[in-house]
Amino acid sequence: MNARKILICAAFVAGATSSLADPMSSTNYGVAWSAVDSGGGPSMSANYGLESSVAQPSPLGVSASTGYVITPGFFATPDSDADSVRDFLDNCTFDPNVSQLDSNGDGYGNLCDPDLDNNGTTNFGDYILLTSAFLATPQSPNWNPDADLTGDGVVNFGDVVLFQFFFLQSPGPSGLAP
Repeated sequence: MNARKILICAAFVAGATSSLADPMSSTNYGVAWSAVDSGGGPSMSANYGLESSVAQPSPLGVSASTGYVITPGFFATPDSDADSVRDFLDNCTFDPNVSQLDSNGDGYGNLCDPDLDNNGTTNFGDYILLTSAFLATPQSPNWNPDADLTGDGVVNFGDVVLFQFFFLQSPGPSGLAP
């Protein structure tokens, strides 16, 4: 299994300075963020404008802003399947899967990963694993969470229908897996 770390950095740029002990009021702060994928994936960044912010000191000594509006700048990361998970963090970039279920942790979500033996191709070996878990639930002795492609808690016809679309193909695509 290949573990990846996502680092998101934010930088606030303004013409005035203030300490966290004193409330700070300013308008038109520039906010820049970068998401860097340590697994060798693409780096992305965006610029946002932060308007009418008021920073209040918090008990932890970290500034918390209230009453602000963030407006998109020149670049916004895509969400191809409209599941509210940006493509570079989405384990099934073209299939909406809000839960991001990935029972085997390979970076491909169950919804687009019928490669049950993890050899890189969905084939007859995977079909045997799928049918051996058919009608199984988590309480069943033949339960295989990877075969529950739909994530509904039972391996059924819905999973078999999904399987056929990937036959003799690779899983994915995924923003988290190579």
